[in-house]
Amino acid sequence: MTTKKEKGFTLVRLPSLRERSCKGFTLVEVMLAVAAVIFLGFLVMSLPSAISSINRSRHTSIAKDIASRQIEKLREQTYANLANGTSSFTDSDLDSLNQSSASYEIEDCPSSVCTDIGVYKLKQVKASVSWNELGDNKKVEMTTLVGEGGIGQ
Repeated sequence: MTTKKEKGFTLVRLPSLRERSCKGFTLVEVMLAVAAVIFLGFLVMSLPSAISSINRSRHTSIAKDIASRQIEKLREQTYANLANGTSSFTDSDLDSLNQSSASYEIEDCPSSVCTDIGVYKLKQVKASVSWNELGDNKKVEMTTLVGEGGIGQ
């Protein structure tokens, strides 16, 4: 540090960073490094949760696709071939789900749903896909109505 007297003022010249005799980090540099380490720590800690969420979503999507395909298969049948009852079915995508099973149920349309239907004949068709995800049982159900003279009839 040098001083210089000029017109009644004393000018003080501070040393530049190159001229400083002590080596080390400034407080700002240390704080930025600590903040970066904390940010990376939170990022790494949230990664397993994000991966688990993606898997849950993927499994639910697969189950919905399976149920939807089965509903469409049943809707293509004639009304007369839709016998009331419950039956299991298979699909190649069931192997993608842990401990999975699939079934469908056909019944006459419940009076709570089918009011004032007149002469129309309707059946309620429900497709269900169940699987186990990390010890938690999951299930997707899709329901539709199939009527005499409907799709493919």
